[in-house]
Amino acid sequence: MAKGMFDIPSAVIYPDVPFTYSASCNISRPEFQIGRDLERYLRRVFPGLAAPPTSDRLRPVFLHCPNSITEQDNITGGSRMNSKQVTIALDAIAGFIRATRVDPARISILSPYAANVAEIKQQLKGRNKYGPILSSMPSPSTVDSFQGQENDIIVLVMGTTVASGPGFTVDPARLNVAMTRPRSGLIIVGDINAAGHLMDSNGRLVRNATQKTFEFIDSEGNKSVRKAEALRSVLTTLVRDGRVVTVL
Repeated sequence: MAKGMFDIPSAVIYPDVPFTYSASCNISRPEFQIGRDLERYLRRVFPGLAAPPTSDRLRPVFLHCPNSITEQDNITGGSRMNSKQVTIALDAIAGFIRATRVDPARISILSPYAANVAEIKQQLKGRNKYGPILSSMPSPSTVDSFQGQENDIIVLVMGTTVASGPGFTVDPARLNVAMTRPRSGLIIVGDINAAGHLMDSNGRLVRNATQKTFEFIDSEGNKSVRKAEALRSVLTTLVRDGRVVTVL
């Protein structure tokens, strides 16, 4: 894993575990070229995107979709899907591949929700605008089914909004799995305010924002109520560091 990619999971999920990067994590190494290319591409496409806190690190980027709509698929037990977030994610992947000619097999797209994975597959199958450019990508997966796997670039489509609430994306275990799958780059696509109002319309961090409680069902089917502390900490860090861009 490239230096910088474990910064947020370390601080949020494992704050009491000492951690340092080895020399093999240096981002100048050839295996992390794809991460450097992604960073350059995103900062060219989104001029307002801030650089990582230090030049020797690669860090996640959040594509904020404030006008997207989340629907529940009752066929899959109320699983959530957000077609606009999926389209924005696929457009970002296709643009990066066209600009850099990177091997699509080095990019995986994930979502916490099975219905959203089905929507990703449907858009890949039904839209001609991508042509063959995304055909060699790995099959989209849920976060849970991707445990134990990695890829160079991960694109995580949250599928949640302010209106829907964060659902089970508040689960620290799922969040940890999602954020530790990429070796070189992570793009998160969603609504930055899904777990409570964290960013204003000017892209500034909302100070002392009220923490709401959210109901979710864990992987064993147990219903819980949480304040989404881990998720809010991740999102707050991204807003504070200028790593959030709005896509309309």
